[in-house]
Amino acid sequence: MNVLPPILLHGLVAISGKRNKWSGNYLDWASAVAASSGYDVNIIFDLVRKAAAAVRDGEALWERDSTCFYHEEYNWQLLACLMTAAARSGGALHVLDFGGALGSTYMQHRKIFSELSDCSWSVVEQPHVVACGRAEFATDALRFFETIEQCFADRPVNVVLFSSVLQYLENPYELLETVVKLNPAAIIIDRTPLANIGERITVQRVPKNIYPASYPCRFLDKARVEAVLTRSRTLTPWFSNPVAPSSFFGAMSLLHREKE
Repeated sequence: MNVLPPILLHGLVAISGKRNKWSGNYLDWASAVAASSGYDVNIIFDLVRKAAAAVRDGEALWERDSTCFYHEEYNWQLLACLMTAAARSGGALHVLDFGGALGSTYMQHRKIFSELSDCSWSVVEQPHVVACGRAEFATDALRFFETIEQCFADRPVNVVLFSSVLQYLENPYELLETVVKLNPAAIIIDRTPLANIGERITVQRVPKNIYPASYPCRFLDKARVEAVLTRSRTLTPWFSNPVAPSSFFGAMSLLHREKE
């Protein structure tokens, strides 16, 4: 299984896309890792945990990447995908959110999810994030798991969500292949950088005023992603997200109905 990067890194581009910088074209992932400075896991995790606690305790409405928000705001493209999946499943929505931190996407949209009669949200994350999630943030609807396999064995799953995470993994295509074999009704990708020809392995540098870090990142091979997500499935058109850079996209891969 891929090792997830620290949870704050998944979406820094969402709040600072114009200030993040990507540099270099590396031959392989190991070379990009060697050219990166890394990050302090504890500092990043503490920031996210504090923001998530503020949302849990009613001091903020939602958080993204350790930043608290005090007004309602929704990711409408993602919601359209999720509600389409729910409609195809008789109104049930059971999401596996890979790299979903402490449930930030669920908490941001929980008011809308409350309208569904059958909804659960499962986060697959690093062991220390899962331990914290289970101890401090888990509810009947929101649960935490260390692996995709554990989640599928324990709870119903009809949607697998990858939101701003695939680009930080060493083996993203293999992970997509694994998920496709599990036959979820929908696989959703959001805020993910794509390259039209081949892929670009690079180093992403975060501005020092946010957090001094650099780490490997890839612009995924669009054709290769599409090949995986159209295997016995239907892929929607790609869409952009207003909080992500222009080269970042999302789409939904739906299982053919006869296989549901």
